[in-house]
Parts: sequence; C-alpha cells; structure tokens
Amino acid sequence: MNKIELKEKMISIQNDLILNLEKTLNDYNTGADLDEDNTLDIEDLSHQDEFNDIRNSLSSRYKNAKTDLENLKDMNFDESNSIEKGAIVQLNKLNYVIGIAIPKFKLHDKTYVGISENAPIIKHMKSKNIGESFMFNDKKFVINDIL
Repeated sequence: MNKIELKEKMISIQNDLILNLEKTLNDYNTGADLDEDNTLDIEDLSHQDEFNDIRNSLSSRYKNAKTDLENLKDMNFDESNSIEKGAIVQLNKLNYVIGIAIPKFKLHDKTYVGISENAPIIKHMKSKNIGESFMFNDKKFVINDIL
C-alpha cells in the first residue's frame, strides 16, 4: 500500500470537486445578477433571491472544500497503528481514510472512502484495536487492519 499515491488520489478528487463547485458557482453568479431595471415582474426578483441563497450555499461549500484540500495536503500519511488523521482503517470490506470526507473511490482494486475526524463512526472505533469490533447504526464493524 503506497499511502503517498493514496494521498495524491484524494488530492486529485478534492481538486475536481473544487473545480466543479467553482464552475457551478460561476454559473449561479451569472444567473443571480439580474438587472433590476429590466425586471419583468416580482417573480423575477423572487428567482433572484433563490439564486442568491443557492450561490451563498455554494460559496460556503467552495470555501470548505478549499480548506479541506489544504488540510489534506498538510496531513501526515505515515504508517500508523492507531485511529488518527491520515490512518487507513480497514472495516469489513471498506477502507476508511481518516481526515476529510471524500466519496467512495477505487485505487488498485480497493475501495476507499474519506471520513472526517468528526464523523459519528469515529467515536465508536477510536478506542478499538485490530481484530476488535463495534456496533454503529445497527451494523457490526470489525477492524481488520490499521495502516
């Protein structure tokens, strides 16, 4: 397992997310900038308010994604035997990368998902060791390995 390659893959995924958010945000910026002198009716202004709400939400997601990217770049991906930021925890058949939330992805025929240190499942696994199990959302998880 090359954790540097894993980190690079996660950075690439996060960069793609940022680019998509940036494009969507630019599209909403264009749609939200309605010329009030050319407004046809009150409904146009209502749509402008909706666009502004969505734009603000996208802007917040964009800023958070950029912060997550910087945190990911700074994250230590050294080998680990404890459940901490940068560790890979193999639960059942899925590999959880602790640090930032990233959707499922494949690398060398293995499936990974990035989870935040604040994810609810973390508190259930934090005190566990390899071979131990815990329950989360009525499902049993076994810690197969910590890398």
